[in-house]
Amino acid sequence: MTFDNDDNKNVMKIERYDTVDLVQKAAEKISELVARHSESPLLFMVSGGSAMKLLNYVQILEDQYPNILLTVLDERYTFEDDESNFFALTQTGFYKQAVENDASTFDPRPKEGESLEACAKRFNAVLKEWMRENADGQIIITQGMGADGHTAGIFPDGDKEAFDTRFVTTQNLAVGYEIAPKVNQYTKRITVTIPFLKNHVDHPIIYVQGEGKRDALASALTEESEIHSVPAAVVREMKSVTLFTDIEM
Repeated sequence: MTFDNDDNKNVMKIERYDTVDLVQKAAEKISELVARHSESPLLFMVSGGSAMKLLNYVQILEDQYPNILLTVLDERYTFEDDESNFFALTQTGFYKQAVENDASTFDPRPKEGESLEACAKRFNAVLKEWMRENADGQIIITQGMGADGHTAGIFPDGDKEAFDTRFVTTQNLAVGYEIAPKVNQYTKRITVTIPFLKNHVDHPIIYVQGEGKRDALASALTEESEIHSVPAAVVREMKSVTLFTDIEM
């Protein structure tokens, strides 16, 4: 199944599999992308949540790791390991194998005494520096979607103007912000922005598993949906999207 965005320049490929096969198929796509671009610098950014388990099945040759900078797509501003996306990444066999084989990593977790704003600024600076130094590089991400329509660390906001200022019209590639506890229990977030997702990600692997996300996925793929209400709708405007799901649409 393919899906054309509004300007017809980019095509989204939707691949549906039974739940038991879904993780394996998405991981195979990641492995294939890394192999295809193995001679280029690679920024590989991993989503938290259910998409993290894709790493258990990704197969990368030892000599491909040194070209990779590995990090997360978004992080919670927390000093608790069990709340951190990056800590969860470090516990995977993929991360340990990457480090053993000389991949580089970036840890966006806050340092002692570092404010939310300073932490986000450091994340933003690393992304911009990597792109300046690797003009021929490729950015591969895994990207999830929540039942509320959020993606990465970007949550819906009824205030379109505030949302656009923070996530859409900004020159930043990563920002820090706070959300209300009723939106999510982790209120302080550091996340990539809409311009980063739309303009700089070369190969997004979107992973949406579970019937509980059916409505959010349908909304995200509907042309009438607005990004401030359904942030996951940004996938319609991203390049070379492959969306893996077990939801029958």
